[in-house]
Amino acid sequence: MQLKLHGIMFILIRMMMMVTVSKSDVISSKSFCFLHEGKTINGVYVFIIANSLIRCSQRCFWQQCYLIQWDPVTNRCGLLLSVDASLTTTSAAPTVQNYHLCGWNNKRIDMSVSKYTWPACKQRCEDKGGRVFLPFDNNYATHLCHVYQVEVYYVGMYRHPDDDLSTWYDMDGQVITTLLGWSPGQPNNYGGKQYYIAVERGFVGDESLVATYRCVCEI
Repeated sequence: MQLKLHGIMFILIRMMMMVTVSKSDVISSKSFCFLHEGKTINGVYVFIIANSLIRCSQRCFWQQCYLIQWDPVTNRCGLLLSVDASLTTTSAAPTVQNYHLCGWNNKRIDMSVSKYTWPACKQRCEDKGGRVFLPFDNNYATHLCHVYQVEVYYVGMYRHPDDDLSTWYDMDGQVITTLLGWSPGQPNNYGGKQYYIAVERGFVGDESLVATYRCVCEI
């Protein structure tokens, strides 16, 4: 199973704006990337009739939506409202266009192909003009695992060596008050030097300076 992205194709929508715009217009706090034709994500969808892809996207914005199925022939709009660890892909009808949630606040999600240590991941993202991304909830962390076909990836969450295991920081250096859900037994500071956070199948765990995983940036 493999999903690919058109690197430059985005649908951006904005709360409270009921206007029709081109796919390249930046008018939103959520962005959706096009999935290659012929693939979609299995799940429980809510289907509505909308008169345009933008209207369909706007409905997705108002709800906790992870993927849009849009059929321009029937004007049928499908919204995937939840994801879980058993999520899979399947073939899609030739007329169906699929867009998955791929960014926030007009930032693009960029998942590396190669593996990096967490400090090298941080540098990679900064070299691209961005920073290490921190998913806003476990559902979205799981979503990225499936879309990019990756089991483990680093995110923008760390602690200082003198901090205890309850104190973690985001990439602004602010203490995170609402943490993502931990994998069983995590964090455990194995070996006494685990200061960085990676997502594994949607949940987070602490990792060491030398562990290498794929790297997700927001750019």
